[in-house]
Formats: sequence, C-alpha cells, structure tokens
Amino acid sequence: MLTQYEVEELEFEPSDKRLLDSIENKFLTKFSAIIPHMSREERNERMRKLLEDETLTIGL
Repeated sequence: MLTQYEVEELEFEPSDKRLLDSIENKFLTKFSAIIPHMSREERNERMRKLLEDETLTIGL
C-alpha cells in the first residue's frame, strides 16, 4: 500500500529557496542510497520515514 502525500505550492523568499534546495539535496542524497538494494515496500517505508524526519527538521 502506498501512502499519498499532499503537496501545497508556496511562494518563497530567496533565503527560503536556498534552504529548500539544501533540504532537497540532503533528501535526495539519503534516498538515492536506498534505491538499488531494497524492495518496493522497504523503499516506500524508508521514504515515508525520511519525509517525516525532514518535515520535523524544518518545523512544518
């Protein structure tokens, strides 16, 4: 079972954009390391956990 995440488009100041780029790069680096050797279910669970961790980190 896949979990659906809702994404809301927001407008950001330039400083916010740099922060978001940093978070995106960090997330992609973490996620790319888990792709090759995990099953679909494992990837989905890990992705969900990473999204939760990043959301808490930036205080959303």
